[in-house]
Amino acid sequence: MFLGLSVRVWGMAIGLMLLTYLGGRFLLSAKTKQKHLPTFLLIPSILAILFMVIYPLVYAFRLAFLEWHGFTPPRFVGLNNFLNMFLDYKFWSALGVTMKFVAIAVPVEVIVGLLVAVLLNRQIRGKNFLRTLITLPIFVCPVALGFVSLSLYDTNGPVNALLKIFGFQPIAWLGTPNTALASILLLDIWQWTPFCFLVFLSGLQNLSSEIYEAAYLETNSSLAIFRYLTLPLIKPIIATITMLRLLETLKVFDLPMSLTKGGPGFATETYSIMTYKVGLRQFSFGDASARAFFFLFLLFVIFTILFKIGKFSEIYE
Repeated sequence: MFLGLSVRVWGMAIGLMLLTYLGGRFLLSAKTKQKHLPTFLLIPSILAILFMVIYPLVYAFRLAFLEWHGFTPPRFVGLNNFLNMFLDYKFWSALGVTMKFVAIAVPVEVIVGLLVAVLLNRQIRGKNFLRTLITLPIFVCPVALGFVSLSLYDTNGPVNALLKIFGFQPIAWLGTPNTALASILLLDIWQWTPFCFLVFLSGLQNLSSEIYEAAYLETNSSLAIFRYLTLPLIKPIIATITMLRLLETLKVFDLPMSLTKGGPGFATETYSIMTYKVGLRQFSFGDASARAFFFLFLLFVIFTILFKIGKFSEIYE
């Protein structure tokens, strides 16, 4: 069984896709192929999306109304999984940690990325070396970064050794709720600010130099040109970067999981970690599906509001 379907059903689905392809390839006339070619080309992709994307989503949504631990037959419980979710304090804690993470990480990454891009878009010595150096953190695997940082944040690690040189006491970076979350935030900002920098830099380099030459005839203030010329021109890039980082940060999982596994207590347990623990450690698949679909609904609401408030549809026109 896979996703509730037997091997025979999956075999029939895959066979149907192959028959569709082979039938279109060898049995149809050249004129029919020419006329219906776009449809025939789309059929395998449509079937693949139906079985690989739509069906798992429908199956997971059905699970949200069942009580199933994988060992006994599933039992229909209606909305109980959703009601139990709202009564669970871990749910509210994980939601709060995730929102706090998003509220700090996304603005810092976008603003710092933009400022560094503006700085390195100027004619300064060694800018190519600095650009390369700044983009390096993007290539680090988040899980590897988390495990390496365990030694950096150790009580006897290099970070505390540096603090001792300046006369400060060692800090248990991952041992208290506030410092643990701050430590993970610092790593996330360090890794993803270069991504924002890279996209902003490519946008800035595509702006016409003639516009700036005309602007400098009106004023010598770089700040005014940045405020009234650069920012409006790169508004679509700012909107895109903000949405991408918002979406990724809301789903943050690998870095806190590899560093603290959601601890100490539940101080760094994000929504994704909580859903993972409910589903794959407590084997409460129905409960985990309910939480996952609630989060999907929450993302839909957040992005709908952002599109309305930010008037993104006007920006992209």
